[in-house]
Amino acid sequence: MWFNLKRVLTERLDIIILLIFFLTVFLTRIPFTSKFLYQLDSVNYALAFQHFNINLSQPQAPGYIFFVALGKFINIFFNNPNTSMIFISIVFSILTVFLVYLLVKQMFSREIAVVASILLIFNPIFWFYGEIAMIYMSEALFATLIAYTSYKLLKGDDKFLYLSSIALGLSGGFRQDLIVFMFPLWLFSIYYQNFDYKKIFKAFMLLIASTLLWFIPTIMLTGGLWKYLQLDHSQLVVGAIQLNSIFFGATMINQLTMDNELLSWTILGIGFFSIIILLFFTFFNLKRVFILSNFKNSKIIFLILWIIPAFLFYLLFYIAIPGYTLVYLPVFAIMMGYVIVNLSWDINRKFKNISARNFSLLIIILCVLFGVTQFISPSISGVDYGNIQFEDSNSQYINQSLTEFNPGNTIAFLTYMTDWRKSTYYEPNYETYSYSNVNNTPGTTLQIINHYKDHEMNLIEGQNFEIHLNSSTDNILWLDYDNSEFYKQLQSKIEIKTIILPDGFVVYYSDLKNITNFTVDNITFIKD
Repeated sequence: MWFNLKRVLTERLDIIILLIFFLTVFLTRIPFTSKFLYQLDSVNYALAFQHFNINLSQPQAPGYIFFVALGKFINIFFNNPNTSMIFISIVFSILTVFLVYLLVKQMFSREIAVVASILLIFNPIFWFYGEIAMIYMSEALFATLIAYTSYKLLKGDDKFLYLSSIALGLSGGFRQDLIVFMFPLWLFSIYYQNFDYKKIFKAFMLLIASTLLWFIPTIMLTGGLWKYLQLDHSQLVVGAIQLNSIFFGATMINQLTMDNELLSWTILGIGFFSIIILLFFTFFNLKRVFILSNFKNSKIIFLILWIIPAFLFYLLFYIAIPGYTLVYLPVFAIMMGYVIVNLSWDINRKFKNISARNFSLLIIILCVLFGVTQFISPSISGVDYGNIQFEDSNSQYINQSLTEFNPGNTIAFLTYMTDWRKSTYYEPNYETYSYSNVNNTPGTTLQIINHYKDHEMNLIEGQNFEIHLNSSTDNILWLDYDNSEFYKQLQSKIEIKTIILPDGFVVYYSDLKNITNFTVDNITFIKD
């Protein structure tokens, strides 16, 4: 017969598999995408599309200049920053799955590659960050790209010495931490093949050159190297690491709280059901797992070096959200793909009447169901569709509340720091204050107010504040929850009026026409 379907399918099997993965990711992501910019960082990126300025947190330090440039280009077609960034998240999700499949196929087998890819697609953390306008899918994509090119290098393909160098350097334009976290894996791959010094020198020169491609424009747009380093220090060290790491002066409680979050996100990343399978596999192969020769295996060293640098940094210094774990989350999928396939064949050898393929299929289905359940059902981890709906509802509430008033005679006061950036993005003509309490040294609380007016923002820190209101200010719009501590205090200080919107949202505001001064939670409002 002139047309042999079986032969064609065999020859094109990888393309068919990748096409199925493409459709699976696309069809599972589109129904759950967020309708508004997700949180403060999302707004920062959207503002950076208009004007890149790290000094104004457009975006926040350290800048992510390649991500902003890509988003700005994509936004030409969508004219909607939220849609543009979600498009990037979905595309990066698809490309990450492709790279995982190709990498694992070379490391182990096509069967393990298929299982690993399926587990990754339905991993709740991976799924969640493919639905929102955030940068963290860049972690997964470029970490996997560096791993793929480095593994090709490790297996002796010389041309990947330079390609891996460029991939590592350019990745910093999306997430600078990738260069630090993935450098040991890249270096091991070079060392393993024992390249001559000339080639290694060229590789390092390419790494430096590709790094400078994003670093030089970033510092130029920031106002110079010293200014850039100051912003990095104030936002990343002072504003993050010092509050969480005992090595930088944080309390042990803060350190343990952060480490507990890392542990819970790691368990979620592996999957609770997958951990049970992993323990069963370890017990079933106790003698084979814990032998010294395993830890000399280049593949095992390769995967360990992919995980350890980032994990140790998160453990000792700083991690804020589950998205950070995407830098090594593909390793969990690879690991579990290997475990499931090999455990299935172990079971088959011991119990001949149990099919290895059927056992694998059963475990995969259970793992997928666990991932779907974790994503669909509300959870304390926050990486679920319910959280996306909550943020969308919150954004809709802010937008509709602001449209009820005239920004010429109304100020907006928010008690959630992450919301003020949304309000100033969607309704930039309002004078806006946002207020929050932050744990400082033990037993003390630092109060922070962000003030936004005439497209300029000002951050004020302290313990007592005075907010001076113009004589033309007739209303304060209270964007707060009626069960918050601030709202409870507010009720005893000033009359609060309400407006019920068509969607059921309740708008809280106060009429200031006959009001002079009042104080709430160490904040004094003064009518000039």
